[in-house]
Amino acid sequence: MAPIVYQDLLSPPVQAVTLTVRAAGLDSKVQFKTVSLAAGEHLKPEYVKKFPMHAVPALEDDGFYLWDSHAICAYIISAYAKDDKLYPKDPKKKALVDQFLHFSNSILYIRLRDITEPLWKQLTNTIPEEKKERVHEAFKSLDTMLEGKKWLTGDSMTIADICVVCEVNAAEIHPVMAPIVYQDLLSPPVQAVALTVRAAGLDSKVQFQNVSLAAGDHLKPEFVKKFPMHAVPALEDDGFYLWDSHAICAYIISAYAKDDKLYPKDPKKKALVDQFLHFSNSILYTRLRDMSEPMWKGLTKTVPEEKKEKVHEAFKSLDTMLEGKQWLTGDSLTIADICVVCEANAAQNLAGDFSKYKNISAWFKRCQTTIPAFEEIAIAGNNQYKAILAKLMA
Repeated sequence: MAPIVYQDLLSPPVQAVTLTVRAAGLDSKVQFKTVSLAAGEHLKPEYVKKFPMHAVPALEDDGFYLWDSHAICAYIISAYAKDDKLYPKDPKKKALVDQFLHFSNSILYIRLRDITEPLWKQLTNTIPEEKKERVHEAFKSLDTMLEGKKWLTGDSMTIADICVVCEVNAAEIHPVMAPIVYQDLLSPPVQAVALTVRAAGLDSKVQFQNVSLAAGDHLKPEFVKKFPMHAVPALEDDGFYLWDSHAICAYIISAYAKDDKLYPKDPKKKALVDQFLHFSNSILYTRLRDMSEPMWKGLTKTVPEEKKEKVHEAFKSLDTMLEGKQWLTGDSLTIADICVVCEANAAQNLAGDFSKYKNISAWFKRCQTTIPAFEEIAIAGNNQYKAILAKLMA
């Protein structure tokens, strides 16, 4: 029977074994079977029984089992290769190769795993600088050891080069950086984004950075360069930029949430949510801004009645659309509810409350009790907004 190597090619040690087989010209003598790490196939009882370390690569050869990539590479060459060029039998040459195999395992692999394991376990989305420095210390040592050499142990490539290069290549992968949301919680659209992150359970995956509107932080050249609309919220995700709250909410769910409950992928369900996102933006937000902007600019201290009436027209429409519904698009909370409730809550500050609208009132209470951190974000943020408006109207 041909030896079997169990593999998942995303693993650097698996890559090393695969390259060793190819370099030795043993493609026809070694079988490869894929074991999906993402699907948890390495944790199945029948696999763990053979390989208690439940990892890949792993080798099975007629009842003989190995679970370390360096040992597998050495065994494949020793047992099946036509010569010993990749893993010399000469004691001194072999010792030099072994030395770098241990360097690969105990230095490079361990330091790479120290970076990646917290990411795999979703404990963090960032990499501490000290961990990166430890990898670069190893790179520096490796660079010194390569001085004046073509290959790690001299003039010929060995499995030492193969194993080490796979770890080095993996360690160079750019870290996954958490998306950044720039915020000032007095803004209703910012509140909507913050609530979306909480509702999706993405607190650990999204960073928030405060941008003070009162201090004019949003007008600084470095902010405007990224976000020409110079507004909050704004999102930065590894060179990708968004400046509209509704687009940001949709993106966060689509890119990072574990499911699509808050922003469905089904075309009809998604269209219903999108419809209310546009209602939030083009009706509620626009009418709120029409009341507040002249105050922010110091042009007035009062709100004309006709502007308040326009808001109540929107409230009346919203109340009708909520008739017989728990949530705006049906039986489940979505980002439509989150965005609309933040605008409706803020609009009360200048247009008067919506207590006479029974459906809105009931829905608002559901939002308060259902959306995580609603008091902390929407109510507290609106209180800040209300306090500023009071000063502007004084």
